[in-house]
Order: sequence, then C-alpha cells, then structure tokens
Amino acid sequence: MELSRIATAVVTLALGVQAVADDVQVGATKSAGMASAGLALRSNKGGGDPRNPAMYAFSQRFRVTDLNFGTHARGLSLRRGGELLGKLSDGGLDTDKLVEIAREFGDDRVSFGSRVSLGLASSGFNLGLEGLGMVDSVPNAALRQWVRNGADLNAPDPAMRLDGYGYAHGFVSVGYGRTLPARDGSEMAVGVDVKFVEAYYSHHRVDAAQIVSGTATNTGAPEMLGEDVLKRRGVAADFGWYMATGPEKRLEVAAVIRNLARPDTGFTGTLPGSDAPNRTDIEPFERSLAVGFGYTHKAGAQGAFDVVGIGGRRAEVRLGVDVPFGRLFSARAGYGSRGGLTAGLSVAGITLSVGTANAFQAGTFFRF
Repeated sequence: MELSRIATAVVTLALGVQAVADDVQVGATKSAGMASAGLALRSNKGGGDPRNPAMYAFSQRFRVTDLNFGTHARGLSLRRGGELLGKLSDGGLDTDKLVEIAREFGDDRVSFGSRVSLGLASSGFNLGLEGLGMVDSVPNAALRQWVRNGADLNAPDPAMRLDGYGYAHGFVSVGYGRTLPARDGSEMAVGVDVKFVEAYYSHHRVDAAQIVSGTATNTGAPEMLGEDVLKRRGVAADFGWYMATGPEKRLEVAAVIRNLARPDTGFTGTLPGSDAPNRTDIEPFERSLAVGFGYTHKAGAQGAFDVVGIGGRRAEVRLGVDVPFGRLFSARAGYGSRGGLTAGLSVAGITLSVGTANAFQAGTFFRF
C-alpha cells in the first residue's frame, strides 16, 4: 500500500473515532497514546508533554520533532465543539455563541479545546510552534433545570445564568541541545527551550433576559474590567537532562525543569456565579519538575514511567508501553493518574491516539 494511502486511512480513522472518543490526537508523536509518558525515550523525538529539550542534541540532521493536532471535548461532540470555539486572540471564547451554548448545553458543564504543534530540528537546534484554545461553560442550578425541562422561552427562570470561560495561548520556541562526555560509556545530553508566549483569557456570562432575547451585551465578568479579552506576554525557559546507560544503553533516564524562567502570563478570574473576592488563578506556565525512566527491550518494545508536575498543582504519574509489529506498524497504551487510560497506533510514522490523549483539559486551567 502506498504511504499516501496509509496516511489517508489513518486520518479517516481519526475522524471516525471522534464519534466515540472525547480526546483524539493525530500526528507524528507517539507519546499521546502512552498517556504522554516517554520523557526519557530518545526514540520519542523529544515529543510529549513536557518536552525534553535535551533530545535536540540527537537531531543533527533535519527532522520533524513535533507535528500534532489534538482535540478534547466534554459534554458535546468534537464537531459541535469546533463550531463553538472562537479565535485564539479572543481567548477561544466566542461571546456571540454564549446564548446558543446556554440554550443547547445549559443542562451541564461542557468544555472543548483544540491544540496544534510543530517542531523542526537540525544540528542540535529546534524551532517550535504551538497554538492552543480552551472553552469551558458553567451553568448554574437554575439554568440546568430549565434546560432539562425543555428550555421553554416562554417560561424562563429569572435566576438562571451561564458563565463562559476561555483561555488560549500561542508561542514560538527556540531550543538547543548538546551531548556531554560520560566516563562509563553512557550517553548524556542537556538542552534548553526558550518560549516566547502570548496568552489570552476571557470570562463572560449571560443571564435569563439575555438567554431569552437571544442578545448578549455587556457580558464581561468583573475581572475583565470592560475588556472583551485580557492579554499577557512573557518568556519561558525549560531545562532538560538525559542519560542512556546500562547494558546496550537500554535504560534511559531524564529530568526536565519546566518553566525554570516563568512567563508573566497568568490571570486571576472570578468563580462561576460569583464576583470578587471569590477568585481562581489561571496559570498554565507554572514551574515544576518532571522525571522519567524508559527501557527498550531487545525485541523493540518500550516501557516508560514518568512523574510530572512535581512541585506544581497538577502532579501526575504516567505509565506507557509501545510495541512494534513490523517496520511500519506499532501499538501502544498508557495510564495517567489524572487523565486515565489512553491507546494509540502508528502506521508509517503517522500516529493516532484516543482516550485522554491531550494534556489541556478544562480542569488544567479553570480550577473550580
């Protein structure tokens, strides 16, 4: 089968599984199917979350280190979520859709996100791009009951309200990795990734009158200070270390200090249904430590064990395995203590992952 046909088949399968999966990711990085484990696996091309910049040291020839598109949905289909997601520069939240969201999905909290990333490396240097958007809507009890009762516009509950939150960021990263001498024959490398970040935050809400009339004006929450979207810029830096040791260097160890330099791109928002001082912090770029272990069996199967987010608010243990079946096909599975189970397959270098494949679920950013 031609590679173009294989690629088409994988993409078609990705579209098909959207009907039954909340998270889908397709691209060139296999770690998503391993619950994002694989921090120490050199064969992972430095992909995953977090990325280990020390791996750039082994990209002396031009190569793609990251090429992925992922979506996450909760409470609605991926297709419907894509229709409701706004532009990144709007914080991902299209305020014109708030009334529509309230009427259609006001019976429960729903969220949707999308993420695209690209990385190119050569001679130890890496250029990366990422864009991410996430929307979360939170109805109060009155709205939930009204929608469950049929959403009769002639019988509204005056107490009903919907809070809509949006967060988005985009960044350009420049990284470099280099090998270090090791006396015992081990392979060692270090690297750094510098990210130039733009982040956006939005919080708007609609009440009963706006939901019934279909017109949403002056919807900004108190922290918006009259603005439609808040914007921050900053610079982040990650530091990574890697070592391959043991017989035939099958054991791999890695560590990453994420956001060693922290960008000033956080936001402080108000909680659903309330005003200040009931507040919540939105800070995806917090400083944390990640450590990982990988092992490659002589038959080619790989296992990974990572602990990420150490010292932060989102620490997680991740386990993953990857098993090749021939030169072009492999399958994998993983488990994360926060995200749950994932699975994935690769055909001719194109990877499809399902489950909690993406690390940007709403609870990551909106802590309520």
